Amino acid sequence: MHQPDRAGYGATPDQIHQIPYATMGVQLGDELRFVTVLANADDGRLTWAAGDEKLFVTERGRLVGTSGLDRDLTATRWLRPDPLRDPGRLSDISKPTVYREVDLRIEGTVETGLPVESTFRMVGAETITVLGKKRQTFKVRELARIRKWRWEARNVFWLEQQIPLVWRSFQSYCPEVRELELEILKRPNVG
Repeated sequence: MHQPDRAGYGATPDQIHQIPYATMGVQLGDELRFVTVLANADDGRLTWAAGDEKLFVTERGRLVGTSGLDRDLTATRWLRPDPLRDPGRLSDISKPTVYREVDLRIEGTVETGLPVESTFRMVGAETITVLGKKRQTFKVRELARIRKWRWEARNVFWLEQQIPLVWRSFQSYCPEVRELELEILKRPNVG
């Protein structure tokens, strides 16, 4: 028997569209994908909640906090603005390295002020499909390094061409947590 398109989230696209809140799909490594709902919006900082007590905090699509993972990202502080925050700056995205500091918690121990260096590269326009709807995006690659750990991540973002919204991304913030795929399924009505 043919299974309906479940969008990989344990629900059909119609079921996801019927959720009365903004939603974001999440996949952690090779685990099953699941749907989170917007639980709080505070000055561009969005908190997304999953049914299993996991929280994901984003700012303009950038993961800046987590709760309930093997190692949580508890804070992100930018020393220069994140280029993803302003689509108008995409033309300068290949300029010098951008620095931020992150705080990470594992088993009650917090490591604060870890320096992260990021360089960005605009890949170009790309059409992606989210729940059956085509989205015109700019694809941006980020190389993020934590030199103290000799670790790096290759993050990818698909930004809306008209508004400052990241529809889909693949992001890593530390070696203990597998890469996260984040995908806006139902857009929030907040900046």
